Amino acid sequence: MTRRSEGGGDQQGKGSGSGVRGRIVVVRAPYYADVVAMLRRGVARAVSAYASLSLGGAEEDVLVGGALELPLAMSFFLEGMGEEARAAMAKGELGVVALGCVVRGETEHFSLVSEQCYRGLQEVSLRCSVPLGVGVLACNSLEQARARADTKGEIDCGGQALRACCGLMSLKQGCRGG
Repeated sequence: MTRRSEGGGDQQGKGSGSGVRGRIVVVRAPYYADVVAMLRRGVARAVSAYASLSLGGAEEDVLVGGALELPLAMSFFLEGMGEEARAAMAKGELGVVALGCVVRGETEHFSLVSEQCYRGLQEVSLRCSVPLGVGVLACNSLEQARARADTKGEIDCGGQALRACCGLMSLKQGCRGG
């Protein structure tokens, strides 16, 4: 849904989702607080490219303890929405961006948590038919995670997650006829 340069990075600005409208909900697990804060700044910065898109403040985000809890928190949030929010979701005017960080350790815990987090997020997104951008980093080191989350770097995974969500919102809005 977004344009990519030859180097593989998403382009800022006018992509296929630039006319998207609606609201973004951020579900985040601030276990590695500095990394997740950078991801959140990337989301906020990327939202500014979309005139008809709103994002609440960080204090309005849905917070959980760790990455493994992200799918269930997203499910609880979506199930608890009022009728107005459900109508917006049905029209593709509500999207979710999930943010978190899992760093490889000396055991299999890293693989289990990251795989189950991604699987769960995809399952909830498909079950609820809600556009989802995933900014959950699964990295070998904290330094690698910081480089991927850095809004001044070329990767900016928070911004990428927002743009992925917006691309899906745009697609759903187009499929629904606006």
